[in-house]
Amino acid sequence: MPPDIVGLVGVRWSNDTQWPSEWVDYVRAASDEIEYGLFQITRTDGRRSPTYAAT
Repeated sequence: MPPDIVGLVGVRWSNDTQWPSEWVDYVRAASDEIEYGLFQITRTDGRRSPTYAAT
């Protein structure tokens, strides 16, 4: 079951942020890169948007 990140929508994080291991893939998929190396959680469904940039 994916983590419940509803309360994290809007949170900004960087590549240096340490997420619980079971959250990493889900948080990345639910985030958009808003600046080089800076991400923001923008949704809770875990789907990548067209602007998602893998690092």
